[in-house]
Amino acid sequence: MAGSIWYMDSVARASYISPMDASTQPRRLTADADPHPWPDGSQYAEYTLGSDGVTDSLRILSAGDGSTLHQLTMPNFSGSELRASPASKTTFLSKAYASSLDDEGEMLVVDAATARVIHSEPALVKVQKFRWLPDGRLLRLNAESGEVALAAVNGSWQAAGRVAVPGGQVVRQIEINPQGTQMALVMKNTAGSAADAWVAQLDGSQLQRVTSDTATNQVYWSPDGQRLLFDYDDSSCVGRTCTGSCQLWYAPADARNLTGLYNTEHPVATRVRKRHTDDSVIPLTSCSSVHGWLP
Repeated sequence: MAGSIWYMDSVARASYISPMDASTQPRRLTADADPHPWPDGSQYAEYTLGSDGVTDSLRILSAGDGSTLHQLTMPNFSGSELRASPASKTTFLSKAYASSLDDEGEMLVVDAATARVIHSEPALVKVQKFRWLPDGRLLRLNAESGEVALAAVNGSWQAAGRVAVPGGQVVRQIEINPQGTQMALVMKNTAGSAADAWVAQLDGSQLQRVTSDTATNQVYWSPDGQRLLFDYDDSSCVGRTCTGSCQLWYAPADARNLTGLYNTEHPVATRVRKRHTDDSVIPLTSCSSVHGWLP
């Protein structure tokens, strides 16, 4: 199985890279629990809230040796949903808002090499989701209405379709496949925690359900776009008492309505595993925060 999974170890509170074939032990990447990788896995960004309440800091680091490639100052609260461009090693997008309670703010496109905002526009930061397409264009999705629009950086948005978001649900996550032809989504029940993975064409058409266990909170494409990585998470904690479990699985991208993803072998989906320090191969259960499935 090609590629590696980038994830946060909830015990160590650090981020690791583990090969999907479990051929070697996971490698500790950074003490940052939420690094933002570039699609090719060569580098990542770390965003740190400032102590002055005015500015934050961002560093872009090499995934190979951890060296700092770029460093810049950002406006306070401007690192929400930070996404690296697949077409540039210095460009990323993010959302900015005055405080974490705000619904309105800005979408920013920043060039780290020049520390310059190359595009900004008003955005409903809690409702609108922005993602890169492989060719460097942008996709905007309204998490409630499902409306899809496309634009070049600094270009005008053009309506491109609509995801038929089921009643009582909202889009929690969206990921574009490496070919730029499909999107994977996590849609969550607005009245509870039930959530599942779905796929659709880039224009929102042909919406189909991938998981049906109502316990999927994350979904990512494989580097070749042929598979989907997702979690099964029915865990919950009250105080220090926790129940349930959290597991990571992958399946063909054309799998539909998967159920029975609980501590068992599955006819379609496969558990993600890692190589333990004793050289045994065990399930990778730390799925509180996956950063991606990268080359």
